[in-house]
Amino acid sequence: MQIQDLDRCINLWTHQNTLLWGRLQTLSAIQVAVIGGWYFLFAGQHFIWAFLLSMLGTFLSYCVHSLIDRDLSLRKKFRDELDKIVPEFFPKHDGICG
Repeated sequence: MQIQDLDRCINLWTHQNTLLWGRLQTLSAIQVAVIGGWYFLFAGQHFIWAFLLSMLGTFLSYCVHSLIDRDLSLRKKFRDELDKIVPEFFPKHDGICG
């Protein structure tokens, strides 16, 4: 039973980790696109469209950030479960090491 729990927790933690990094990449792509689009529109004196684009980008960034926050909390939950099953699974560091 403990091996099945360990395998399940490892798979869930890895999956959440993958989702987190994918969403971080999406967030950076959204922000770069919004900054580039805003500059292009503002330079062309399309101020209303530039404002709307920046508001849309802010909303999308907030939505992705909410997903990232959820991923971090789920990842911590799965890590805590792994620590209960195998306490030495993740290395423990006290400050700077190496």
